[in-house]
Amino acid sequence: QAYSEVMGILDQRQKDTRPLTGVPTGIPALDAITKGLQPEHFIAVGGRPGDGKSAFVINNCVLSALTNKIPTLIECSTKM
Repeated sequence: QAYSEVMGILDQRQKDTRPLTGVPTGIPALDAITKGLQPEHFIAVGGRPGDGKSAFVINNCVLSALTNKIPTLIECSTKM
């Protein structure tokens, strides 16, 4: 059920013709689907070891923060 809800929300956002409603990620394809990073969302990035998850998150946060002049907090955990 949760999957259906999320896919419905993403589908609605993709069809929305308004400009971004959140913080731009700098990745146009991702922004087209999500309309930017939304303040009410918790975003988790997952993948295999060595896939570049930390680099992706840090670079994306730095780019978004500097480009949009938005204070940013990055919290990383090494716990498995």
